[in-house]
Amino acid sequence: MDNEGYPSQGEEKMIKRNMASILLITVLLLPSCGGLILNDTNNTNVIYPGQLNEYDDWLISLDGGEWRNGTLIVNITISNYADRRYFSSVALFSGFGVSSPYSLVAVDSTNKVAYPIKENYPLSYCFYQGKEFYPKESLSGKLTYELSEYSGDTSIYIVQNSRKRKKMFDVGSPN
Repeated sequence: MDNEGYPSQGEEKMIKRNMASILLITVLLLPSCGGLILNDTNNTNVIYPGQLNEYDDWLISLDGGEWRNGTLIVNITISNYADRRYFSSVALFSGFGVSSPYSLVAVDSTNKVAYPIKENYPLSYCFYQGKEFYPKESLSGKLTYELSEYSGDTSIYIVQNSRKRKKMFDVGSPN
């Protein structure tokens, strides 16, 4: 370096070559390392937390999740801002006059509706089933939905009494 700390023309060319090499390496390597950085190794798409929505004095937040091939796994928090009530009744009693007022379902781009499941259970099951909520009480848990690897863009909806439905969250697609 001469001229009071400024690089000469030869040094400037060398700096530009080095920067170009670093940029090229970054562009070529980052996509292949992206799966390692995001822990995305088995065809997993990460769903980031932060979505929040309200319906009928229920506040529901998406606390993250992921796609594993055609399986959607989301972490949800449900908060009650009304009087004491159930979010959903136990599935076994829903045929005996006990209504199952609310449910969280996944709907894909083909309008396929998937209810939450738990492995080794013959009926649909979820963490909020049969839970009575007191005012300002919250409950967090994981919901798993079996969809297809070809589902396309999918959303979580809240369904009331199997009739009304409102879109709550966008959760992307399996691919």
